[in-house]
Amino acid sequence: MSRRVFMVALFVLRASGVTVEGASFREELTVTASRLAEGGVARHVLVLTREDIAELPVSTLPELLVYLVGGGLARRGVGGIQTDAALRGGTFEQVAVLVDGVRVNDPQTGHFHLQLPLPLEIIERVEVLLGPGSAVHGPDAFGGVVAVTTGAPAGLAATVRAGQYQLREGRAAGPLGGGAWFAAETSDSAGFAHNTDWERLRGALGWERWGDWWRTRINLGVEDAAFGAWGFYSSRFPEQYEEIDTALLTASASRPLGNLHLTLRAAARQHRDHFVLDRPRPSWYANRHRSRVGVVQATLEGGEGGTGWLVGIEGGREILRSSRLGTHQRQRAAAFAEVLHRRGPLSLSGQLRADHLTIIGWHLSPGASLQVDLGGGWTVGGAAGQSFRLPSFTELHYDSPTIVGNPHLRPEQGWTGEVLLRHQGRGRRWEGAVFRRQSSHLIDYLRDENDMYWASNHARVVTSGGELAFVATQAGPFTQVRAAASVLSSRLESDPQRSRYALAHPLAEASLAVMAPLPGRWRLSSGVRWRHPRGGNPYTLVDLRLIRSLLRGLGVEVEVSNLLDRSYQEVPGVPLPPRWATLALTWRPDAAR
Repeated sequence: MSRRVFMVALFVLRASGVTVEGASFREELTVTASRLAEGGVARHVLVLTREDIAELPVSTLPELLVYLVGGGLARRGVGGIQTDAALRGGTFEQVAVLVDGVRVNDPQTGHFHLQLPLPLEIIERVEVLLGPGSAVHGPDAFGGVVAVTTGAPAGLAATVRAGQYQLREGRAAGPLGGGAWFAAETSDSAGFAHNTDWERLRGALGWERWGDWWRTRINLGVEDAAFGAWGFYSSRFPEQYEEIDTALLTASASRPLGNLHLTLRAAARQHRDHFVLDRPRPSWYANRHRSRVGVVQATLEGGEGGTGWLVGIEGGREILRSSRLGTHQRQRAAAFAEVLHRRGPLSLSGQLRADHLTIIGWHLSPGASLQVDLGGGWTVGGAAGQSFRLPSFTELHYDSPTIVGNPHLRPEQGWTGEVLLRHQGRGRRWEGAVFRRQSSHLIDYLRDENDMYWASNHARVVTSGGELAFVATQAGPFTQVRAAASVLSSRLESDPQRSRYALAHPLAEASLAVMAPLPGRWRLSSGVRWRHPRGGNPYTLVDLRLIRSLLRGLGVEVEVSNLLDRSYQEVPGVPLPPRWATLALTWRPDAAR
């Protein structure tokens, strides 16, 4: 189905022939800490631009986030097949995922939040807000927010890659004319171990028009994937298997209205999942799920005399049809407002959002921050905010041989306070934060004496920690250095031996990525990651990419992941690959000019 949608959209965009006209618009960026264009909110936000992304030894969005965030991103599969986006000691459910400014979380389960049909070539910017974001973005922005902004590829490009474990990959991206562009990729592998094979087809189309008044953007992405899911959700039945089909459409239109700025956004997402608990016996226990999400949003922004403001409204609907969970739907509507006032070295911001949800009625989420410019590139600030999360449809309604849901679950709630210190110098940026979060009505699965897990609002959790991030350009022999580190501590007011996810985060982790020129027209891109999991031994991973330009836009890439050949798991019971080497031939004709 998604292939047919992709081909129809390709024909429409190619045939449109719309001429892109010049217009005076501000740069549209998704800012996770605030929707105000001016920023100035004292929150810890990590950012990667398109130029940064091109230099890192990664090929998918989940692999990219591993280098960016603190708090324990957990991968189950290879090449971004499935990754749990746990931030600041939260669970994989406690994160909001935005694409082009609109929340696109999967209502069935947070395991699917990052299964997005977004080839890396169309990702223009990635931002990760560490800490609460419900005052801006609503439900699920509990431990943090991942925001992706898409855009046209930098130019025509193609890549062919092959490697160990029968890996094959092909990628292509570029303009189509008339403001339209495309990106597509395919990959498959026999897997590094039993039942870790996969095959995937992914594509995206986009169109952008700058008119006399309106700036309009439309992006469509689709993906089909099938993969062995060894131990993904159960150690009792490790031979699991999944087939997924995802489609994502985002659209936006913005224009100036005198001194004001109006932005309209919309998104629609469909995710279909066919899950087999025991691959050798596919008919014994199999689930089919289809979730659909639709969101519309409008914001109006203005400001004068050192004060900026924004007001907005949002509506959405979530639908699930499942052979195991049944048919369910819920609706939500929201109104939100932000204000930022600057006076001398002080910046004071306030945020308030009111969400009306089918299952709980109205919920208010406030937030505030104060930032002080100390001079010499130094700023210090503090922030406080409330966050909440709705139970997923799986937590409410699932019933399997190992996990049982609970239709009477209440939303999770939490308050977070943090202090931030930042320094911006010439080619250098330091940013550090400490925080404390108090959460109540935590939703988790509790294990009974028969090793069954039951969904429950079972505990209060107090989580505290600290983060440090550093970015530098032209640092000695390196063209870029990017480093991050975090430490976390959680106190659970319940028996931690029975909890499945509440304490899944690591105690500490750090990452370092460096880029440098080498002799013979080679370039180095290397990443080092260190993690100390709770209840396990620390481990270090090294990824390496060597790049060399040839003639007429051709290039070669040699990549080795897990160079030290470490044995490790980011989700207990789910092994990740040993050393894996690949060789790629690239073609970027624009780079040769």
